[in-house]
Formats: sequence, C-alpha cells, structure tokens
Amino acid sequence: MTFDTAPEVEEESVENSEKSYDLASGVVVVLFGSAILFTVRDYPTLPSGELGPSLFPGIIGGLMVLMGLLLLGRWLKGRKAARTNPAEVSDTAAAASNPANDTAPTPVYWRGWINAGLVVGSVIFYLLAVDFLGFLTTVIVMTVGLILRLGAKWWVAVPAGVLSTVGVWLIFNKVLLVPLPLGFWG
Repeated sequence: MTFDTAPEVEEESVENSEKSYDLASGVVVVLFGSAILFTVRDYPTLPSGELGPSLFPGIIGGLMVLMGLLLLGRWLKGRKAARTNPAEVSDTAAAASNPANDTAPTPVYWRGWINAGLVVGSVIFYLLAVDFLGFLTTVIVMTVGLILRLGAKWWVAVPAGVLSTVGVWLIFNKVLLVPLPLGFWG
C-alpha cells in the first residue's frame, strides 16, 4: 500500500495543533452524542421488558459523550500544563516572532481530502443505490472501491471487500434479524 508521507514537523507544533483540535472535536462529539441521547429517549419501550430499539443508539450516544469529555479533559490538561510552564510558551512565542524562523505556509495534502470526500461520497452512493442494487452489491462496490483507492492490489481488495460485506450482512441479517435491502436480487 502507498500512502502520502507527511513532512517533518517539529514535535512541539504537532502537540500544539493537537491540543487546539481537542477542544473543537470534543465539543462536536459531545453535542452529537447528546443529540443522539436526546432523540432515543422518546423511542418506545417494549412491554415485555426486553431490550428496545433505543439500546444500541443509546450506547453509541453515551460513548460519544464519554469520548468527547475525554477529549475536552485532554485539552484542559494541556492548557493547564501550558499555564504552569510559561518558559515553554515564551520559547514558542520567541520562535514565532523571529523572522529567521519564518516558514512557508503549510502545504495541503490533497490525497487525504480526496479520500475523505470519497468516503462521504460513498455514503451518499449507498443512500441512493441501496434500494435498487441491494445491500450486498452496494456495499461490495463501495468497499472494493475504497480499498483500491487506498492503494491495495485488486487481488486483495476484492476478497477483502466481499468477505467483510458478507460478514456484516450475516451479522445483521441472520444474527440480529435486521432485514437489509435485497434490491433487484429479491
């Protein structure tokens, strides 16, 4: 497999950028998890006391809130460490104000953005095609295409895509008894 290699970056700048992303990511994940928990509270309960339709979304929402809070905690810890160690902050500020240390703008690595766009596009493709093509055909096409895009050989991508899709279908359709669209096959 081939991947773009990232440029050499000072460890300090990577840590600072990760800390700033922790705040934004943590807030977004907590908000989405909270929205899921707010939505599933209105799901119906089963009279027999069995697990209802809110179980799995509730678990996902709860885990999202927990992971978001962990990110926020990491951000707060990094912020507190920066306040208690002002020498580190002053070194960074001095390096930033020194014109000898000016560097070119950070390059954009388009391959990563294209791959992320293809994942979003494949979800849209799934939503549009699953009723006609069926779950198995749609997800096999998506999975094989994405694996090929990541640089795998066709003889690895095709079996991996087919086996993973059939495995997911078996779990949902046979074990969890969730009917998945058959499309023109059924």
